[in-house]
Amino acid sequence: MDRVNLPPTSNLVKPSRAELLVAAVSVAATLLAVLAVVRLTSLEETRLERFGNATAQALAELAVEPLTRQDRLHLGVIGNRLAELDTVTGVASYGPDNTLLASTGELDGVRFSQPVTLDDTLVGYVRISVDPAAFQAVSGWRYPLLALAGLLLPFAIGAGFAFARAARDGRLRPAPDPVDDDSGAEDAAPPPPAGDIRHYLVAVNLYNQLTLPADQREFELSLCLELAESVAEVYQGQVVHLPGIGVLLDLDHTDDPDRPFQILCAAFLLLRLLQEEGPFGRYRLGLHVVEQPAEETLALDHDAVADASLLSALARDGTVAASASLVALLDNTARLRSRPLVNPLLDELATSGPNCRLVTELESPFSELVFRQSEQLQAQREATSSPSTF
Repeated sequence: MDRVNLPPTSNLVKPSRAELLVAAVSVAATLLAVLAVVRLTSLEETRLERFGNATAQALAELAVEPLTRQDRLHLGVIGNRLAELDTVTGVASYGPDNTLLASTGELDGVRFSQPVTLDDTLVGYVRISVDPAAFQAVSGWRYPLLALAGLLLPFAIGAGFAFARAARDGRLRPAPDPVDDDSGAEDAAPPPPAGDIRHYLVAVNLYNQLTLPADQREFELSLCLELAESVAEVYQGQVVHLPGIGVLLDLDHTDDPDRPFQILCAAFLLLRLLQEEGPFGRYRLGLHVVEQPAEETLALDHDAVADASLLSALARDGTVAASASLVALLDNTARLRSRPLVNPLLDELATSGPNCRLVTELESPFSELVFRQSEQLQAQREATSSPSTF
């Protein structure tokens, strides 16, 4: 049999466009998988730094008063509560001369320090140690995944070439068109998406709970939950316990175009009730809004809940920290008094921009409306509840 030498330009030996396309896609997909694994590892380091810096900053704000008074007991209590976090291995507080005042755990992890100032005057330093292992859940899989991607690369390319070659040679036939059958078609069709619904979140932060005795802390948290449920009944919503913070109100959206301002009124109503009835607690409120698919529940580990909690920690006593997302929904800001909320931790917000506002009070007549509502709710509580044990 005579041997036939085909030129390289022959269509019989030249790869088709389909083969080249499949090969390119196979290589690109594998490279993307490798890059994704590398990216996950770099994200772990970013999460570690963000957590450490944010925690040190929050600790610095908590430590202003006890450092000013050199209150070692108070500093120790704060350090002990913070060290209960699995990711924190140690906490230390220092005076302005770098003298150790209180220490909890071991500073044997990645350290983060933060100066503590009061009116631009240095009153001390705080330092925390973070366990890097808590942020390395993916690292152990990095090299096996890279190796697997490397092994799959030639197989993916080979399979792509074989598929394209077989298709060109006619060995693979397209599937026949489905037979038209209207019976049961409507039952098999997926339901249309229900769309997103809006959640108004009010995070209530018992800000001084780290320094309260256990019985007083439990009393305040129970009272906070009870008052929040009263407000949620008036303003249509649900209340859940927010571990480590206080409570969370998830208020429903309505067709009323003024609903965002109503949510702000609800926050000030709850704040007033807490100030009137909470004998030991200092409360700060964070206000946020997020849209979620109707078929999904808003979990407590949702980024929006974390953002509302962070806003509550950055508020001041007697104020409400409102996210930029919620402020943008307010039609008439002349009905309230506010000022920009400035804090480096606002850059940590995942579901809102950093241009948040600190709302200090409502203008008349809305402040009077909140006052009347608080009196009505207090009267109802006095008529139905037993006297406090405190």
